[in-house]
Amino acid sequence: MIPIFCLHTPKKDKEFNPVCQVREVATPTLEDVVKKEVMKPFETGKIDCMPNSLRVDPVGVASKTKCFKQPPRRFIKRK
Repeated sequence: MIPIFCLHTPKKDKEFNPVCQVREVATPTLEDVVKKEVMKPFETGKIDCMPNSLRVDPVGVASKTKCFKQPPRRFIKRK
């Protein structure tokens, strides 16, 4: 082994001070991407309004007017 290679240290600038910086990657959320893709046809004028078949009635989705029947309870007999 040659001693000169063991003692070698890379030269650094005295003013050089490395700082770890966080990389900010602009990753859009899924909601933003979907909203952007859905709004493209509206902005270009290809679609004037949404047809009634695509609209969702938030009241009709979870209707509470129907009676929800609970399943029968099963009791375990103890000895």
